[in-house]
This record gives sequence, structure tokens and C-alpha cells, in this order.
Amino acid sequence: MRWVKKIRLRARSLFRKSAVDGELSEELRFHLERESAKNEAAGMSKDEAHVAALVEFGGAEKFKEECRDARRVKLLQDLAQDVRYGLRVLRRSPGFTTVAILTLALGIGANAAIFSVLNALLLNTLPVHDPEQLVIFDPVFQGRSGDGLTSYGVYERLRELTGFFSNIAAIGNVDRSNVTINGPGGGTDPAQVHVGLATGNYFATLGVNAAVGRTFGTEEDRVWGGHPVAVISHAYWERRFALDPGIVGKTIGLNGTTYTIIGVARREFQGEWIGRPTDLWIPLTMTAQVMVELPPEFTRGRAMNVNLEVLARLKPGANVGQARVAAEAVHQQYWRDLNGPNLNAQDADRIAHTTMDLLPAARGYSPRRQALTQPLAIVAMMVGLVLLIACANIANLLLSRSAARQKEMAVRLAVGAGTVRLARQLLTECVLLAAVGGVAGLLLALWMTSVLMRFARIRSASSSRRGV
Repeated sequence: MRWVKKIRLRARSLFRKSAVDGELSEELRFHLERESAKNEAAGMSKDEAHVAALVEFGGAEKFKEECRDARRVKLLQDLAQDVRYGLRVLRRSPGFTTVAILTLALGIGANAAIFSVLNALLLNTLPVHDPEQLVIFDPVFQGRSGDGLTSYGVYERLRELTGFFSNIAAIGNVDRSNVTINGPGGGTDPAQVHVGLATGNYFATLGVNAAVGRTFGTEEDRVWGGHPVAVISHAYWERRFALDPGIVGKTIGLNGTTYTIIGVARREFQGEWIGRPTDLWIPLTMTAQVMVELPPEFTRGRAMNVNLEVLARLKPGANVGQARVAAEAVHQQYWRDLNGPNLNAQDADRIAHTTMDLLPAARGYSPRRQALTQPLAIVAMMVGLVLLIACANIANLLLSRSAARQKEMAVRLAVGAGTVRLARQLLTECVLLAAVGGVAGLLLALWMTSVLMRFARIRSASSSRRGV
């Protein structure tokens, strides 16, 4: 296969240049000696024969250049030379180089971070089955949204709407800092763990399967406090268990209760709350064991005093408007029944003006999405303008610097450098600046993204603690 041989020869010319040039010199010397011997045999003196041989070959260096061009690697060698020279030039101007790199890093980093947050909040869909069919129930009291949170009693009533929804699930999100890993190499997890208290049909509603083991089933909803099991995220499996293949059956401890790990969620699924990746899921029926700070009468059934997200999957062809009206009627009737004979006229009027929205859940749950969308869009435009200004400033710096390098360019032209080669050298220096600034900008973007997402998560958590 000739092309494989050509690639091998060209790679050798690139990475073993000294050896190849040595072989070329030896070959040239052999041909010169042979031609000189032929000239001496024709009656020339030794010196005349050598000069005639050099004339025949047209000059040794020219012959070498022709041979190098025949390998078709000269462009790459020149590019490597341009890169080395460009690095030396940038190193000789540390002030200019530092300012240019920092300017690019700030512009690129800010834009990448803002776009990452916008992408997470507004563009990305959940990695679940048919995400466009998912909705979140959002009760609205006197014009004030409940941020997509409601109570367990309302969830029980909404489950009766089987004509519009194929499945309805609920989840409450809490943070715990006292999770212990049992077994060899275990101990208390030093980080705060994000726990999802989910109903047994949570994973089925989303259409998420387990990567290892199984997820929750209907049996997890049958007995309150009777199913101490957990499903962990793939990231938590990697972080705390080093991807242990025997993870199923291992146990973790929380507030004195031991939970058996029954499965690991898929790598791409980190929960429905955007910006708050869930570490482990525990059945909602274990709320009393997880939230020990609440009185026992507030952690079970309709009396549960935990804000829940109620997610549903619309049946194919279901009318969203009719489903919303039905959910609103169920919600209002629940509050009437809860007040019973003690319902006064003022409360009755308040309940009558309570509505129920169905929020699209294809892009997940984020209580701060509406509040953050407009500010983020404005900030995105501002940082885009900052990047344009940064590029214009760098262009001005390069122009002023080129004026200071006129003597250098004149000397290089005088010794035979072509205008194309000079332009390529200057372009190489610009690409080096852009590459270093881009890498620094991406590193800065990673940090800024984590800060922005943490800010959004903190604000979301503070809003979710409000009573509904």
C-alpha cells in the first residue's frame, strides 16, 4: 500500500529531520564523488572534476531544498518554525501578551458562562422519554405563583385525572449533610448531598431506566416508613463509590436509618431540577426518616408539610386547556374539603380565585426560570458587546505593535522573505494569542458557570422554602 509508505516517510521527515537530512547529505556526497570520478576519468584534474560535478548538480543546497520540497512536508516545517518564532516574539513582549490574553479570556469566559446558563435553563431538554409530553402543576393563589410546588394532598387528588394524564408523580427536594457510606473505605460524606424524595412512579413518569439495578416501583408507595431503599445518580456512584460494579446491595446511612442501594440512574439523567443535580433518590414514604426535624404528624400522607413538585405525562392527543381546567377544579375542591364546615366566605372566595397552571416541563424544573430569563438575556447582550469591544481593543493593540515592528519587517524583506511568508507569520502570532486566550477563557467560563448555577440554585432553594 503506497499511501501508507508515503505517510510513514513524510512522518519520518517531520519528526526525524536531522537523521533524514544526514542521509540526504550522504547521498548527495556519494553522487558528487561518483560524478567527480567520472570527470577525472575524462581527463580533468581533481579540482576541475569536483567543480564540474557541483555545476552539474546546480548547487548542493539547492538540490537539498528540491529534495525537501519533493517530500511535501515543507509547509508543515515552515508552520512549526512560524509557531516557534511567534512564541519567542510573544515572550519578548510580556506586557502586550498578558493584556491581550486577559482581555480575550474575560470576553470569551463571560460569554461562554452566560450561554451555558442560558442553555441549561432555556434550551436543553431533559434526557427522558418524550420530554415534550411532561408538565408541572403550578397552583396560583391570588395571582402569586407557587413556583411549581404543591402539597401531597393535592397530588393524591390530581392522580384521579386519568383521562388526561398517563402518569402523575411527585418529588420533594432536600439537602442533607450527614450521609454515611457503610462498608470498607466509607465514612461520612463531607459534602452536602442533594436528596430527592420521590414517589414510586417518578422514574416511570419521566421514562428513565436504571444504568445498574432497578429504579423505584409501586411497592415503594405502599407502606410509610417501610421501604428504606435508594437509587443513586451516576455522578454520585463515580464520586463516592469509584464506579464499584457491586454497588447494588450496598448501604448508606442517613439520620440513623440504613438504606439499601437498589440501582444507579443513567449517566445523563441528574434529576428534573435544573442547576441542582440530585445525588440520591429515596422513596417519598421515607420522609419521616429523612426529615427528622419535622414533627411526625407533618411527614405522612395528606398532612405532609413538604413542598412537592408534581409532574405529569400528558396522554397522546390530550387537550392541555381541558386538562388545566380539570386540574384547577380538583385543586379547588381539595381546599374546600380540607376546610370542611369551617369554610367561611372569605376563604371560599380565595379558593374560587385559585387557579392551576400547567407548566411545560420538557426543559426541567426551575423556580427561577421566569425571573432569570430576562436578566440573563440582557447580561448576554452586554457580555457580547464586551467581547466585541475586547476584540476591537486587541486589533488596535496589534496595529500599534505592527508600527513598532516596521524595521523588523524591512530587514526580513531585505534578506529575501516574501510578503506571503510575513503575512503567515503575523497570522500565526494572532492565532497563538487567540488559542491561549481561548483556553484561559474556557477555564474562566467553567468557574463562572459553577458560580452562576450555584447562585441560581441558592435563590431557587430560598424560593422553594416558601409555603404554598
